[in-house]
Amino acid sequence: MPDPNGLNLAQLKTEHANSVVAQRGDGLTPDRAGLVGIIQDDLKDLGFYNGKQDGIYGEKTTLAVQEFQKAVGLPPTGAVDKKTFDALNALEGAALYSTTPDDIYLAAETEPASRHKIDLSKFPVFQQNANVVFAQLGDIMNPYKADAVQGALKDLGFYNGEHDSVYGEKTMSAVREFQRAVGLPPTGAVDKKTLTVLDPLQDAAQNAPSFDAMNLKRAEGALGHKIDLCKIPALRRSGSDPAQRKQPARTP
Repeated sequence: MPDPNGLNLAQLKTEHANSVVAQRGDGLTPDRAGLVGIIQDDLKDLGFYNGKQDGIYGEKTTLAVQEFQKAVGLPPTGAVDKKTFDALNALEGAALYSTTPDDIYLAAETEPASRHKIDLSKFPVFQQNANVVFAQLGDIMNPYKADAVQGALKDLGFYNGEHDSVYGEKTMSAVREFQRAVGLPPTGAVDKKTLTVLDPLQDAAQNAPSFDAMNLKRAEGALGHKIDLCKIPALRRSGSDPAQRKQPARTP
C-alpha cells in the first residue's frame, strides 16, 4: 500500500530488513524518510518516542532507538540493525493486537532478536490499564496500523475515504463516530481500548451475515458493557441485531 509520497512502505520494510535498516542522518530522501517514519511510528507505539513523526533520523530518534535496544537486551548502538528491526516489528504488533502477557511473549519470541524473556515492565504500553494513543490527527500510519484503523472502520461502515495511511479529519471523524457507537469517549484518537474493540468487531463484520458471538464477546469484554449492534452499520445491515443473541427455542 503506498504512502502519500507514492512509496510502498511494506515493500520498503522487506527490502531493508536484511541489513542495517536506518541510522542517524537518514531521512533526507523520500525512500529513507518513509522507512524512518515507520521506525518512529513503532517506537511511538511502544512508548519510547514522543517527537514528530517526520521521517528524519535525528538525535531524538537515535536516543529512542537506544532506549528500546536496552529494554530488549540489544547493544544500544542507536542504529536500527536487523535484530532491532525484527524486535520492533514483533513488539509493535504485540502492542497493537495482543491482550495478555502470554500473547506478547509469544509474539516477541518468534523473532530471532527476542529469544530471551523480555521485561514487560520496561514497556508502558503493556502495563495493566495502559491507554496509550496509537494514532491521532496528523499521523502518517504504517501499513499495518492503517489496516487496523482505516481498514476496520471501512469494514464496519464508519469510513468511506481513501485507505491512504493519513490520519486526517475524515479518519478522525470516523473514529469519533465509532467511539460513540460503542460507548467510548469520542476523542477522535485511537487509544488502546478503541483498538481492542475495533479488532474483534472488524472480524465480526467480515464474518457477516453470520452472527459472530465469539468476537462480539471479545469486544464487549474489552468495553465492560453490551454493544448495541444497531449502531454498527455493517452489522446492522447484515441483520446481526441484538435479537440474534437469543438462542432459538429447542423443539421437543
